[in-house]
Amino acid sequence: MNTLREILILLEGKIFWNNNGKQWLLSLLVFLLSVLFFKFIFWLILRKLQKMAKKTVNDVDDFAVALIGSIKPPFYYIFSLYLASRFLVIESIWEKIIFAVFIIIAVLQVVFILLRIVDFVIDRETKKSEGQDLNTRKTILQFLGQIVKGVIWLLGFLMVLANLGVNVNSLIAGLGIGGLAVAMALKNILADIFSSFSILIDKPFVVGDYIGLNDKQQGTVKRIGIKTTRLQTRDGQELIVANKKLTDQVVQNFRSSSSGKKERSSSFVLGVVYETPWEKLKNIPEILREVIEQEEQATLKRVVFDSFGDFSLNFKVTMSIRETEELSVAEVKSNINYSIFQRFMKEGIEFAYPTQNIILKQNNEETDA
Repeated sequence: MNTLREILILLEGKIFWNNNGKQWLLSLLVFLLSVLFFKFIFWLILRKLQKMAKKTVNDVDDFAVALIGSIKPPFYYIFSLYLASRFLVIESIWEKIIFAVFIIIAVLQVVFILLRIVDFVIDRETKKSEGQDLNTRKTILQFLGQIVKGVIWLLGFLMVLANLGVNVNSLIAGLGIGGLAVAMALKNILADIFSSFSILIDKPFVVGDYIGLNDKQQGTVKRIGIKTTRLQTRDGQELIVANKKLTDQVVQNFRSSSSGKKERSSSFVLGVVYETPWEKLKNIPEILREVIEQEEQATLKRVVFDSFGDFSLNFKVTMSIRETEELSVAEVKSNINYSIFQRFMKEGIEFAYPTQNIILKQNNEETDA
């Protein structure tokens, strides 16, 4: 005990770089104990997490283990060095250098952890998609991930500057003005990009759905990109539509959401001549029902006597057609039209077409001879 006291007294009398030996010894002990503490804590946490990970089937705990394991020794070495330096009297320049290195290492460690979390979330969300929708979702999520990562790096950079005494308020103001100018210049592109996020999240349609903006712009969704969506029309042409246009107007989706199968709704108006007898006229809905139900892929929804036209008595037919690899929707509709024509010919029901009947009335006037 006396020997230790003598050593401390001896060290206290020795001055090295403005600090006595006792201060250097205390600083060294703080450094070593801090390093050992961090090593023990990380080892203990990893051990606990690894035991928990073995008992579960999800990948969240496995990711947590990998995340803790990614914190490498340089981080707590620098932290321990900074903590040990607080027990020494050192020159201002060296104090600033040690603090700067500590801040940079600490911020980089936090940034790397956040970047790994972003990658993990994007990977989990991407795996939720299947089939053709996978590439589209992956592209959009990766783009969104790049934006988030850029924001993380920017915030980390500003945090380092702020802790080093740099006034970041003017820098943020400049970035705000510059960002506003860029946003104004890229307004249309950014609108399409955010519309693609809206389509991804809300899912008004997915790849494989048959959608229509109007009677002429219709097609099967082949790809949902960052800026545009590509549709394949019935005649095989490719229709490229801006994503903003798809979110700014009414889009008709012909997919049946209740059955879970892909279906397209189809309707048409069928006109017969006014001279059609009453008995045949009232049997037309039943005839159409029998004809359409003969097609396995078609389901009749309704047949109504819709209107009295200029040249015809009009029936409106609404049906749904299921998609298969064997028969296209157009082929099913063609088969139904052939069958309707054949059945109407058999029943003696005439289709109407634009005609005009001119009726002349002659008045017989008696004249005196």
